[in-house]
Amino acid sequence: MRKYLTALTLCAFVSCMFFAGCTRQSTDYPSLPSEPDETQTTAASESEEDIDSGIRSLSVALPYSSDTIDLLVKLYYAKETGSWDETYSGSTVDLTYLDSISTNIVVNSFG
Repeated sequence: MRKYLTALTLCAFVSCMFFAGCTRQSTDYPSLPSEPDETQTTAASESEEDIDSGIRSLSVALPYSSDTIDLLVKLYYAKETGSWDETYSGSTVDLTYLDSISTNIVVNSFG
């Protein structure tokens, strides 16, 4: 009888915890708007100046310094354009090599 009562109490406790977690209404994350039509976004966000210059701009909130972000952008650009030497890894790359790369990507960091 004692085992039955213990199992029943444990089952009731787990059920209460499960249902208490399911009924929470507030979240720590903001709701995201639905994605707009891609053709409308492209037309609205790209001006003729951006299209002519070929510069891509991105604004992000990252916990990294602007120098680190700049080097990561150059690392990404080198890999995408095929100028990356496969003998390097992200941790063994020569920073002077990365500094010599000129990209068409601008990352603005805030936060």
